[in-house]
Amino acid sequence: MDEEEDPIVEEMPVFLSKTLHDSLYLFQYPTKTELPNHDESVVINCCVKPFTQEVKVDFALNTESKHYDRFKGEQFAVAADGKNTFGALPSKGGERPTYKRGIMDKAGLHPARAR
Repeated sequence: MDEEEDPIVEEMPVFLSKTLHDSLYLFQYPTKTELPNHDESVVINCCVKPFTQEVKVDFALNTESKHYDRFKGEQFAVAADGKNTFGALPSKGGERPTYKRGIMDKAGLHPARAR
């Protein structure tokens, strides 16, 4: 094969180290198709339970997209907490509403067991 047929598209430095071996997580999505794609998603929250090695990642949803159904988003928000929680503060038991804005504005991967 010619060099011209297989050009280098990017070079980046690689450092080999075992220092962070116990602190890094690798996520794989074996059932993920090409669409939807989280490559350009914004992570708005991430929680890690180091002892059980469970990870929760929340991605922001574009509620202004022409593909977003606001009515359904409101229904999902009400169903998540059992009531309309728009503008609600945490309850005395410390429970926080799932969707503070009263619409489903995030989607998550929960819980994932780190490997």
